[in-house]
Amino acid sequence: MVRLAIATAAALNGIHQAGIVHRDFKPANVLLAPDGPRVIDFGIARAVGRLTTSGGAKGTPAFMSPEQVEGRQASPASDIFSWGSTMHFAATGRPAFDGPSVWAVENQIINSDPGPPHGSPASSRARPAGHAQGPT
Repeated sequence: MVRLAIATAAALNGIHQAGIVHRDFKPANVLLAPDGPRVIDFGIARAVGRLTTSGGAKGTPAFMSPEQVEGRQASPASDIFSWGSTMHFAATGRPAFDGPSVWAVENQIINSDPGPPHGSPASSRARPAGHAQGPT
């Protein structure tokens, strides 16, 4: 998991240093090669400064950033948000934001904080005192 997180963050850094925003970073766009993960599929990627907000939201709903959901311009920070959602999925096997419809998923992205994955060391530290158990 650590190797995946570091390698994909480094790949995004390189993409951003080249002046590109991926705009669709998600598990399906990370290949696990023998020598490490590879970020693929730049189909909706755009050069920074050449991004537009026309044409509606672009990306995969469960891994989109709030600005993408709201139809605003994506930035390198958008890719970092999507990276975090992807790492959550890699750690838990579940999306950070999930629901019965695209609207429900997008609503969670805008209005919810998934917190650390349940069962992770951080999840027990992140709970307020008196909340020893997770959701039931």
